[in-house]
Amino acid sequence: MKERQEGGFRILRSLRRGRGGAALAGWLILSLVSIQVGQGFWGMPEARAQGTSQSDVRRLMVRVVPKDAKKDGTAALVFRGLLRRAADRLGASGLRRAPGVENRFDRELETVRNRVEAGYQALMGQRWTEALEAYRAAEAALQPALAIASRNLVARVYKGLGISLLQAQKQLQAKDAIKRSLVVYPGQQASEYAVTLEARNFFRQVQQEMEEAPEASVEVVAEKDAEVYLDGEFKGFAPIKIGGVKPGDHWLTVMADGFQPWSQFVAVRGVVEQQVQVTLKVAPEKGRQEEAMRGILRSLEKALPEAEARALAESSGATDLLMLRVSQERNGFAARGIFLSGTRVQPVQMDLARDGNLVAALQDLLVDLTGVAARSESTMVALEAPPVALPEAAQAGGGGSPTIQGGEDLIVDPNSP
Repeated sequence: MKERQEGGFRILRSLRRGRGGAALAGWLILSLVSIQVGQGFWGMPEARAQGTSQSDVRRLMVRVVPKDAKKDGTAALVFRGLLRRAADRLGASGLRRAPGVENRFDRELETVRNRVEAGYQALMGQRWTEALEAYRAAEAALQPALAIASRNLVARVYKGLGISLLQAQKQLQAKDAIKRSLVVYPGQQASEYAVTLEARNFFRQVQQEMEEAPEASVEVVAEKDAEVYLDGEFKGFAPIKIGGVKPGDHWLTVMADGFQPWSQFVAVRGVVEQQVQVTLKVAPEKGRQEEAMRGILRSLEKALPEAEARALAESSGATDLLMLRVSQERNGFAARGIFLSGTRVQPVQMDLARDGNLVAALQDLLVDLTGVAARSESTMVALEAPPVALPEAAQAGGGGSPTIQGGEDLIVDPNSP
């Protein structure tokens, strides 16, 4: 049962007793891996047309600390993972992850969006050289902001780059670019590449090659308990081994409180386990963030630490902030903290059972606090597609009917983003 209290949020659940610390750790880890993320935090669609500016996007920072470092460390870590995944589900509805530093890379992301739009228009006009220049500029602008870019935007950059490189007769580079787009945004269809029949059929060849490739594994070694994302999906905390990885380039992002985000494409070769070592740089804002967190924790039982919460949100590049102190109690878990969104600041208080309702309870908490509901559909929206793709024979003024692989229609949805 869930009920509200004046000035805060409280969850009441039936409680069950555990069987010791080892059992608790195992149960919590199972809870962590059981969530189906779907689109991941970067799944929010990027509209092709001019729309909301980057400065208007809401960005959420989640901070979870143990009440007692020894006794509550495991519970706090997995609460952080559960909340991270629950927050990722809200990414498709407009709530992004804060970068953890003051710079939200608004200018860089806006540049990427503008260059992608210019490249798309050039592709539609079959101005191949112009399209290639635009997508290369988009890729260059993307690099410093890669850690917090949406999956949709990253995939559109490499999709357009792949098509443009193919038209420039650079097949190997085109294949690598399209593979990047596919690992970041799986489920793309050949019809979305039907700018020309060549591009459409080339996509199907790349897709089949990826499906038939053997799987490898990657071990990510970084700052202890840093959050690790692969191809836009949260995988867990460093150090971590990730299986089921296809050979090729994969988008790896590592984030940790007090450190600058790290993100780049890493090459996975062969079928043996590959180790990637990531060295994070301390963020200039780390001192201010730690001071603000100490102030919040000191004030939790006395008064609403509004000034400290705003300082922490500002230094983390966040519009929304959820900070919790978690403890393991006799019959479950307790979490006390604060939530900030715009001008609104409120205390958060939760008592939760050690049972299967924990995941749903934390998801409900984020939805209630942020006012953002997770999308019900688990499939990704389509990337941009040409309104109509003409057969090559018709484009060349020739007769006859072209051969189309897969039996798909060349006319695709003009309203896809």
